[in-house]
Amino acid sequence: MPEPLLRFAAQEACVAAGFRLIHTSGGRIEGRRAPLWGAPVGSGGEAIRVDLEPAGGGTEVRIVSEIAFFGTLGQQHFAGRVAELLDRFVEEDRSLEGLLAPGPDEARP
Repeated sequence: MPEPLLRFAAQEACVAAGFRLIHTSGGRIEGRRAPLWGAPVGSGGEAIRVDLEPAGGGTEVRIVSEIAFFGTLGQQHFAGRVAELLDRFVEEDRSLEGLLAPGPDEARP
């Protein structure tokens, strides 16, 4: 799958998991969930980072989730959820891939 489509699918996955995107340039996507103030054991404040790096003939995807200091009892690591959503969005986008115009160095089958 072309990297722009994979980047778009990763952004979709982060937003669908409840993250607000704060950085989306190059091969790095970063997002943060809004903290729930007033609940010291509540959820919110989690961060996610998705790194896309060329590897061989494809793209390596690394998903890292972090929790904030306050509210650690109720916070979750969202890397697994974002990975599940990313897989689903990649499969959905793959069906649309044939509709895209080929790049300058790609031949249409």
